[in-house]
Amino acid sequence: MVLALFAAALSELVIEAPSFSHDRRFLELLRAHGWLLWALWAAWAGVLALRRRLDPSTTAVVLESRLVYGLTVAALGVTLAAPFTNAYFSHVTHPCLGLFIAWSVWPVVARLWGRGGARLVAIAGRGADLAPWLLALCCALVIFLQSYRRYWWFGAGGKDLGLFHQSVWLLSRFEAPHNTVMGLHAFADHLEFIDVLLAPVMWIWADAGALLLCQALIVAAGAVPIFLLGRRHLGSGIAAAAMVAVYLIGIDLQQAYMFDFNPTTCGAGLLPWVVWAFERERPILFALFLVLVALTKENLVLYGLGLCLTLACGVRRRLPLAAAALLAGFFVLEMKVIFPLFAPEGFRHLRFEAMGGSATEILWSAVKSPAAAFALLWTPGNKINGLLSPFSTMAFAALLAPRYAFALAPVILERFWSSHANRWWGFHYGAGAGVLALLAGIEGLARFRRFAAGRAAYLGDVAVLGVLLAAVLVSSAARFGPGPVWLWRQSYFTTAADRVDAQTVLALIPPEAEVAAQNHLLPHLSGRRHIVEIHRPVTAEYVALDLRQDAWPYGADYVRPLVRDLRQQGYGVIACRGDALLLQRGAASVDCPALAGP
Repeated sequence: MVLALFAAALSELVIEAPSFSHDRRFLELLRAHGWLLWALWAAWAGVLALRRRLDPSTTAVVLESRLVYGLTVAALGVTLAAPFTNAYFSHVTHPCLGLFIAWSVWPVVARLWGRGGARLVAIAGRGADLAPWLLALCCALVIFLQSYRRYWWFGAGGKDLGLFHQSVWLLSRFEAPHNTVMGLHAFADHLEFIDVLLAPVMWIWADAGALLLCQALIVAAGAVPIFLLGRRHLGSGIAAAAMVAVYLIGIDLQQAYMFDFNPTTCGAGLLPWVVWAFERERPILFALFLVLVALTKENLVLYGLGLCLTLACGVRRRLPLAAAALLAGFFVLEMKVIFPLFAPEGFRHLRFEAMGGSATEILWSAVKSPAAAFALLWTPGNKINGLLSPFSTMAFAALLAPRYAFALAPVILERFWSSHANRWWGFHYGAGAGVLALLAGIEGLARFRRFAAGRAAYLGDVAVLGVLLAAVLVSSAARFGPGPVWLWRQSYFTTAADRVDAQTVLALIPPEAEVAAQNHLLPHLSGRRHIVEIHRPVTAEYVALDLRQDAWPYGADYVRPLVRDLRQQGYGVIACRGDALLLQRGAASVDCPALAGP
């Protein structure tokens, strides 16, 4: 009963995790939902009683061994204290609950598997070669459906979807990608040569949604090597499918593919192919996938380098070490030779103000004061979610594969030594860490299975289920709220009527016209040579606005004064549908009821 009470309290903390905020005390929240604790206590008591009945021998190991029972209660007790000591408790409570649920329900799962598992294995065996591709297709459908719906309902932004669409669109017209959204050449911002590879897609479908489709296919294709690696290391197609599910719903990759389009997200989807090709001893494919990773974006060169060093921690060292040396040389070439061709001032995103302004200064700072360098990874505190989420998603199984520290180091240091606060949590920045932690987790689970084989072999399967449950809990019920792929509608989506109004107004803009557009409108207009955000002073011939949508990077009160100023400068409102309006320089204004309001 004590174990059931602890499990019930932990369950309540996890259930209520998204409701916790700095202005609400945990104890008050628990008092307000006291009935839930008792209901969960009764439920957990029933689950543990059922477990004892179905599998008395393994249950007795925990419930009747004083040492194991004491350690279990102590672990749960420490976990229960986490929400009351820090604001990032989800990374402790959720993996712990996932593993405990997996152990508790395993006899039921095993009993059900015993009844239908053989038949399922036989069916899966007949389509073993198709299984990874079918799972990848399912991933592609989920990713594209959800990411395109975000774009469809005017939820995508000018940065990043709009700016990448313009760059790829220009390249598809055999023009230099002078990006007017950023105000500079695309390759002066990042060396994302994947834009060139994707340009022919614009000949078939010139819409920004084509980039979301390409991203969905590239990321989903990464599920194939994840499945193959999982099946090889974990010895089961079911366990491999579970790893594919973790790949799809892991919070870091989920945030990436649901945030517009970005080459970093695509590059992260290619990393599992590198590991698969190396393990299958396919040197040509290994080199090909490394080249694709390197061409995706300059930071992916370092990700590939770190991954090669990880792979070199094995029997076959020559190939990955040679690849790592080539990648290091290519990175220096990009920084010292290629970047200055487009940006004479150099790469503008390397901002590590607390560590130094150059690679030498950063290295010296780390050597001179390693404690300060380590502390910088964790401070300020809003770095912690981004730092821990790749590991908590895998219930920290990645820590059982220490050689992956080489692969994770460039990703972690690039993000958390950076002075760019946007890098620390969300967007596309965590995609690489999420995928690499999953690859490490597969290896770590395989190591745990070998450890458990001579003691309690079933724990290897319990660990796989626990990791899957941890990924579900961290991505859906953490303190930072549910991941975007779980939500059918976001709060910032337009209504059906507003979407039609906005589309009707945007359709009036000539394809060659110069346009200034609000954030969420911009990706729907970015297939043109000149489009900018609505920064003052606005000089474009057409200005597309929507009074109901946000005006990032400005506040909600930015649009109406902008309309007033533009009309005073000679712009006229030539179309007004609902809250969507279109202004043109030098045109006469039509009546617009939306502007009559406050």
